[in-house]
Amino acid sequence: MIDKMQFQEEEEHEQIVKNVTQYNHNSKHNKSGERGLRLLWRDARLRSNLIFSNFLWCSIVINYYIIAFYLKYFPGDIYQNTFAFVMADLSAYLLLGTILKKTIVGKSLILAQLISGIGGVFYFTLHTYVKLIPIIVLFCRFGISMSFNTVYAGNNRLFPTKFLSTSFGIVNFISHILAIGAPLIAELEEPYPFWVFVGLCLIALVSSIFLKEEGGSVLNKD
Repeated sequence: MIDKMQFQEEEEHEQIVKNVTQYNHNSKHNKSGERGLRLLWRDARLRSNLIFSNFLWCSIVINYYIIAFYLKYFPGDIYQNTFAFVMADLSAYLLLGTILKKTIVGKSLILAQLISGIGGVFYFTLHTYVKLIPIIVLFCRFGISMSFNTVYAGNNRLFPTKFLSTSFGIVNFISHILAIGAPLIAELEEPYPFWVFVGLCLIALVSSIFLKEEGGSVLNKD
């Protein structure tokens, strides 16, 4: 009789352990599933932000490296052009924080792409004026550096906290894979590198218009 009771107790204990293990497994599975790409994709606003963020990141990262590799081909003094290059980066980094505090990510990116695009157009029309080349470099690099840092800093405004790592990983991976072609673009004959540059600025500008910041999705609430 005692053996039978002990056997029943062991069976009950094993069943309880099994149920707890299954519950923990299901809870962990549901939690990770809720934070994954599938749930992100179900939300229209987040899905739109993810798609247009990919266009933005690809355009901006490729242009970032096109300008970096093309620097040695700009007419004029390489040292003056490099100085303009550095000053553009420094100015973009210093001003970005102030700009993002006063406006939304989309408007910051539109402004940055307009500056880059103007620099590209200036190159087409004024590249024969060697003295103006540092100014053209300043415009091109300033806009791209500002854009590059905006997409990094602004990612948390476009996606809830629980989707930040997923969204950041996707856009970062895809954009840097495509950026492998940037050195090849920079080595093309004139004026093709800057045609590509201005075209990517336009794609990024249009994509910026469709970004929607937080507040439009129930998924922002935990």
